[in-house]
Amino acid sequence: MAAAASIRPLSPQVPPASEPPVVRAPRAPADLPLPPAPVPGTALLTVVATLAGALLVAGVRTESVQLTYELDRVVAARARAAKDIERLDAELAALRAPEQLAAASTALGLRPPDPGQVRLVELP
Repeated sequence: MAAAASIRPLSPQVPPASEPPVVRAPRAPADLPLPPAPVPGTALLTVVATLAGALLVAGVRTESVQLTYELDRVVAARARAAKDIERLDAELAALRAPEQLAAASTALGLRPPDPGQVRLVELP
């Protein structure tokens, strides 16, 4: 039981109210590391680099918008060209129809050949 009496519970060490708190003296200036010396023109270089980056982003954005408008114009022109091709193909098919060719040849004064006008040539 004597061993149990020597064990004390862990509690924070609170100094008595009559003693003032311990205040540590600041370290001597020689012990503190000095901050690096500022490089001349660093702030100006930072501002110039930031402005250059902002101008670059604005230029790229402007170019992107212009290319988007250009792409829209090209897509619209391609759609118009596709419709024109479809229309012209239909017109060409109608003009190549046998009844159209017969009407056009009659209007030009063409007629079927007489039997004596056609000669067959045999190739050796």
